[in-house]
Parts: sequence; C-alpha cells; structure tokens
Amino acid sequence: MTDEHMELLTDNCVRRAVELLAIDSPTGYTWLAAEHVTDTYRTMGLCPEITKKGGVLVCLNPEVPAEDSLLLEAHLDTLGGHGDRDFQHRPAVSDAFGRNGA
Repeated sequence: MTDEHMELLTDNCVRRAVELLAIDSPTGYTWLAAEHVTDTYRTMGLCPEITKKGGVLVCLNPEVPAEDSLLLEAHLDTLGGHGDRDFQHRPAVSDAFGRNGA
C-alpha cells in the first residue's frame, strides 16, 4: 500500500469517526447513531439491520463461510460524554524514525 493510499484511508476513517462522534447518542438514545451507521453501510452496497437492542448488524462479506466468520462489537453510545463540537483532526507529522515534529 502506498503512503498516498494510506493517507486517504486514514483521512476517510477520521472523517467518518468525527461524523459519528458528532451525533448525540447518550446511553438509551443511540438510534440516531445506529441510523447513521446503517445508512453508511447501505451506501456501500451492504445490507445492515438494526437489532432489537439498537445495535447494527451487517455482513461485510457474505462469501465467507459461517465457521470462518468474525463478529466485532462496539458501542454506538457516547456513555453520557458530550465532547467538544469544535474538535479538528490535526494529522501528526513525524520523521522516518517516528519522532513528532511540527
């Protein structure tokens, strides 16, 4: 993978995380976050569903046999934390040795 491709993937992940974290979703009120994640998966051509408990279930690769499948789980709620809405991602700058610089 090229550095340019890695940068694009990283930027996409950060952008999606910032979008998701901007949705108020305290415990018990996760439906907006679940709908956002579900809509995102649908735009990717996947078939997500919202569970009875408000989670999102999606098969990323239906070609994989069930015995080789992997289930990942993560919280969609913010657990009562309402963060700084003005957060801006600032990519780290480092040299070839991983030392940060400005």
